[in-house]
This record gives sequence, structure tokens and C-alpha cells, in this order.
Amino acid sequence: MERPVIETPHVKSHDTDQVVESIKNLTSSVNMMYGLIKTVITPVLVLILIIGVAILVRSR
Repeated sequence: MERPVIETPHVKSHDTDQVVESIKNLTSSVNMMYGLIKTVITPVLVLILIIGVAILVRSR
């Protein structure tokens, strides 16, 4: 008894250069956002916290 031959479709090869470039761009964007958060947003939040505590202490 012979087994039937199953043909698999041809798998397309992908261009990995585009994937690598996208990963590099994503990494760059994440690093830029981390730098922005570290240098701008965190000090502003700390300043708001200090002002809030000062207002709370003065109101007592």
C-alpha cells in the first residue's frame, strides 16, 4: 500500500533587513522616551508633590 504524497506550499523568504531596521527604530524611540521621562516628567512630578505637601502643611 502506497502512501499519498503531500505537497507543502512554497514558503516565501522574508527580507530580514527591514525587520532589523524596525527593531532599531523601536529601540531608539524607547530610549528617547526614557530620556524624556527621566529629564522632564519626573522632576515636574516631584515639584508638584513638594508643592502639594507645602500647601497641606500651611493649611493646618
